[in-house]
Amino acid sequence: MNSRTWPGGFEEKIYTSATSQSDYLRKISLKMLSMESRSQNAMPNPLQSNNASRSNEPPHPA
Repeated sequence: MNSRTWPGGFEEKIYTSATSQSDYLRKISLKMLSMESRSQNAMPNPLQSNNASRSNEPPHPA
């Protein structure tokens, strides 16, 4: 695996384009959030679908 492939590739690009440490951290954070969002959109959460299908049921006592 070379330095331009996942995961080092995007980190290296962000590092070289950042103008400061705070800019680097901001860009890394945004990238991680976008990756998390994409992965959640790709695979629906089974717990959310189960909760939605039971919305007419009364809540279970704790």
